[in-house]
Amino acid sequence: MFLEKRYNNVGFYVGLALYRTDTDNANNEPGWGKKSTILTEQIEELTRKGADGYVFFSAQYLLRSCAEEELGNLMSSKER
Repeated sequence: MFLEKRYNNVGFYVGLALYRTDTDNANNEPGWGKKSTILTEQIEELTRKGADGYVFFSAQYLLRSCAEEELGNLMSSKER
């Protein structure tokens, strides 16, 4: 695993494909069209594996309606 190869306590941040919430950018990956908890599940897994954080690519999708449900589910999971 990548986290085991870190040196000098360098942080490990993962880029998550927020742009895939737009079905035109999902690259025929069926999961993005079938559920709206993909980012939440990815972040939970990264947390379990010890990642230091995450970033969304591309930030412009934070304000697009295609990402609204996915981001809403993520925020709801953080409130629990």
